[in-house]
Amino acid sequence: MDFDLSKTQKLLKASAHDFLGRECKPERVRELMESDTAHDDKLWQSIADQGWTGLIIAEEHGGLGLGLVELAVVAEEMGRACLPGAFLSTLTGAALVARAGSVAQRAKYLEPIAAGELKATVAFLEEGASWEVDEIKLKATHDSGNFQLTGRKLFVPDAGIADLLICVVREGDGLALLSVERGIEGLSVKAMPSMDGTRKLHEVAFENVTVAEADVFGLAKVGNALSSTSRSA
Repeated sequence: MDFDLSKTQKLLKASAHDFLGRECKPERVRELMESDTAHDDKLWQSIADQGWTGLIIAEEHGGLGLGLVELAVVAEEMGRACLPGAFLSTLTGAALVARAGSVAQRAKYLEPIAAGELKATVAFLEEGASWEVDEIKLKATHDSGNFQLTGRKLFVPDAGIADLLICVVREGDGLALLSVERGIEGLSVKAMPSMDGTRKLHEVAFENVTVAEADVFGLAKVGNALSSTSRSA
């Protein structure tokens, strides 16, 4: 069995190596690490122009429709260059939308993500900083066709620049994924200390945040989506 990269994957790796060597020089990385967001709009758009923000998004939603090996190839080169910003956060969010979202939700979010017009992140961790789904305590209450959310999530990557925050919450006896968009009433974001200046972490607080039922990803799919996404990370 051949475990080597294919010719196409090797070309992708070489292209990523050249691009990041040119566009993500060490002095620029250090400059972004010292900023509040570690984000550069121009660099982000250049990444989108390469097609990488749509790397694992289906072609029907404007992506390249590639797989995890191709993502790993690009991510390896990004790690070599210490690329700052919300790339991994955004593609993790895209993977959850693709796996748990309805047809309408996939249409709403995936194409803008692929085009580099929307950045996303996932709010998972809480006080115990555990990745076990049983440790998720933040509850969403269902009332009159909406979900109400009060509490907080910790260590949320890139929440300061994310346009879409996917919040993993407990709802009834199961879990739900709530899509919370930037600027919604009752949402506040505060920076947290981080050892890695290329990946800014935040505390995200919810104070009576209202999320419409249409903005909740399919409850029956959430467990499988979280499981497959965590295995992919």
